[in-house]
Amino acid sequence: MPTRVFGTKAAVLTCALAVAIGTSVRAEATKPGFKLTKGRGVDVCEAYLDRLNTTQWAEPPYCDRPEAQQPSPFTTLNRMSLTPDEAFQLLDRVFSFKFYGDQDSSSKDNAALIASGLKPWGPLLPFVDLKREMSANLLRAWTYSPPIDIDNDGAADRVVIWHGIGAANSDNPCGEEWLGEPYRQVQIALVMEKDSSRIDDPATRRVFGHPKAGEEPWGEQFMPVGSSIGILQYHGTTYFDTFLNSPLGDANGDRRTDKSLRNRIALFVASDSVTKQVCEVRWTSSERQPSKATLD
Repeated sequence: MPTRVFGTKAAVLTCALAVAIGTSVRAEATKPGFKLTKGRGVDVCEAYLDRLNTTQWAEPPYCDRPEAQQPSPFTTLNRMSLTPDEAFQLLDRVFSFKFYGDQDSSSKDNAALIASGLKPWGPLLPFVDLKREMSANLLRAWTYSPPIDIDNDGAADRVVIWHGIGAANSDNPCGEEWLGEPYRQVQIALVMEKDSSRIDDPATRRVFGHPKAGEEPWGEQFMPVGSSIGILQYHGTTYFDTFLNSPLGDANGDRRTDKSLRNRIALFVASDSVTKQVCEVRWTSSERQPSKATLD
């Protein structure tokens, strides 16, 4: 298992935060435009396309898609931000799950270090730095109240959306210019166990995981079908959407070398233990923007 250097990483991230806030430049705003490429004539796809094209965008669509603006056939979901204490308790689990495939890898490593008479690693970020990241909107984490039924089985699930460090190994501000182009920060979704303190590993992989996950060189780390996930409800059914920017390609594992794929956004539905793609939309405004992908 690769070595974690949480203490050193925290120092690097703190420095990166200062640099990002001090020197990044907000990318020039472009009015989003979207075209449906899969799902023509399907009610939810036509409604989803209309929602995208009528949304008032405060940031680029790859950063996040805001809740439905009423009147709309989509339910306006109630986001409940995690407190800094709640986020701090989850941070190392999220990082360990995303990059090592085991939410307990950090605690296991620390136990081994203590057993050997060595000093354990510190947290990925000190609490004061985490609070600063959340205040700056660089780390965003929320759940929904009331809870959503993410797999449409009739039972409510606690789903946490996590944006920024932990899901990524960089805290660069989403949408701000970085190395000559707008930076695309990572936003993933996690199904939580019933006690809400642990990630439900099988459910998260089943609902949000890429079907080709497990291939080398990524191994057991969590590979979502896309890394800008959002949740939607349409006429009582729960869906999720994401830009298709995985190195594993689209939901079938195809188009891995297609540079335009990162500007395709897809709508998925999970039901009967299977996740299926329903729609695909091309972000046409992005065709005037750089084509180089930034994916952690």
